[in-house]
Amino acid sequence: MEKFTFTRISKRRSKCACDTLIIRPKYEYYKRDFFWEVSLFWYDEYMKSLYLASGSFLRKFIMEQSKLPHEIIAADIDESVFDHLSVDERVVKLAEEKCKKVSKTHTDSIVIAADTLTADSDGKVYTKLTGSDDPFQAALALSGKTIQVFTGCAMYTPDHGLSSVLATATITYQSFSAANLRRLTADDNPNIRSGALGMFYDAPGFTLIEHLEGSYTGAFGLPMEFVYQQLESLGHFDTQNIN
Repeated sequence: MEKFTFTRISKRRSKCACDTLIIRPKYEYYKRDFFWEVSLFWYDEYMKSLYLASGSFLRKFIMEQSKLPHEIIAADIDESVFDHLSVDERVVKLAEEKCKKVSKTHTDSIVIAADTLTADSDGKVYTKLTGSDDPFQAALALSGKTIQVFTGCAMYTPDHGLSSVLATATITYQSFSAANLRRLTADDNPNIRSGALGMFYDAPGFTLIEHLEGSYTGAFGLPMEFVYQQLESLGHFDTQNIN
């Protein structure tokens, strides 16, 4: 079977996002120029930028590991207006609002947003500590405890609008002593300063997790199973290798 080099000669864009490519055979033994014209229908996402509406370090890290070209625009919204909602409803609503805010100024782009909250089996929601809280004791209280991570994720695309999902992960920490925790937190890790253990590789909780069930990347703040599924449905990856 002959191999051919595909050369983009011209491109015409229309509402149906149709690109016309001229394909030229590679080998020189053809006695005359021989062109094949092939009409390929490309979904318009091929031409679109992708924005992550979050300033989170972990979400940025996940996107970098996904090798998806993207830009970051942190969405600044008043999150307190949704405090009356249940945890699972709140994270989805927050993700949707962040996504909407960025998409308003980037209507021709793909926008991804997410929000994450953690709660225990008693319904306690883990939020940022106040000045009167003891961060070390708050982290120590997680010994042997099972918590649930709720992550809402939303994606906007110009042709399909807004879609969202709730991803959950259940994390069980080992039973650990204050002495072991103090040893692990000797470097004044910021996770401990916020009263959390964390689960990223540089967090004290990384080696203290006994069991994790559910959305793996969702536990870090961005469920890639949802992101990839949405992009696959758009044909986004089919166009990434086109020169």
